[in-house]
Amino acid sequence: MPANEKKEKKTWQPKMFPIDGEIMQETAKLLSDLIQIDTTNPPGNETPAAEFCKKRLEKEGFENLEILESAPGRGSVICRWKGTVPNAKSILF
Repeated sequence: MPANEKKEKKTWQPKMFPIDGEIMQETAKLLSDLIQIDTTNPPGNETPAAEFCKKRLEKEGFENLEILESAPGRGSVICRWKGTVPNAKSILF
């Protein structure tokens, strides 16, 4: 390689998913932020992680979000999203 040419840095991408570097960086940052929230069981304390997810979903335009706790600190984020098929069954993720 001539001295005046710079070697272009390659960003790793999974071969099966054609994702650009910016999306991968945003996804990695989101996952990194989420897994830093201590939800170790016991006691669990999932509510802070649920609040994090709720804020992110709201930022992306989701509505009708709430956090339900099965016990103090054991929260899950719930989003009610109306489908387009009137008689379709409900699904919960």
